[in-house]
Amino acid sequence: MTKTAPHKFFTLARALVAGAALAAPAAHAETVVVTYELQNVWLQPDVFGGPQQMVGRFEWTYDEGDFENGSGLFTEIGIPWYGPDISRLDVNIDTLSTEFVLPGDFHDLGVDITLFFQSPLDPNETVPLDLTRSRFEIQNGGIHQGMMTSGSVVPVFTTCSTDITRDGIVDGGDLGLLISQWGQTESPVADLSADGVVDGSDLALMLSRWGLCP
Repeated sequence: MTKTAPHKFFTLARALVAGAALAAPAAHAETVVVTYELQNVWLQPDVFGGPQQMVGRFEWTYDEGDFENGSGLFTEIGIPWYGPDISRLDVNIDTLSTEFVLPGDFHDLGVDITLFFQSPLDPNETVPLDLTRSRFEIQNGGIHQGMMTSGSVVPVFTTCSTDITRDGIVDGGDLGLLISQWGQTESPVADLSADGVVDGSDLALMLSRWGLCP
């Protein structure tokens, strides 16, 4: 039987390994979705009428490790003197502000609201509104315009907040992601306890909520 020279064997092995690496699918970053609520946002008209509360909820979707380049989508809204119809609004969301626009039409209906944040959105922390810069103008028969007197953007944590892969179950995929971020301190998605670092407290929280999300 013909024997293969050792150096030829190792050359062939290296070629097979390299070929397998090229054929293997590229790893993709996990997609993460954080839900936020507008909390205690009150609009105070300049001229007449008392303050009215604005409510809403939106989702921020991003690739793990790239929070600032994510995208936002409002799923619920309730605007004083306008109502809950999101479909008519042009909504722009970034990590420092959100804007709602409906150009005035012949029905005398128009919306122009900008909520500025004091600091960039955070997946784990409440961000107060910048009350100096945030303004509104809503036209619906009469014109209501003025400023916000209070308000924050708050991340919503549910019993499934430990489902960091967002697949509907807390399992090995979530545990693997947590372990891969162990010790990280720069806003890691696996910082479930929001104490600034991925450590034993996050592991304990995940294990306490193991299984299907309710």
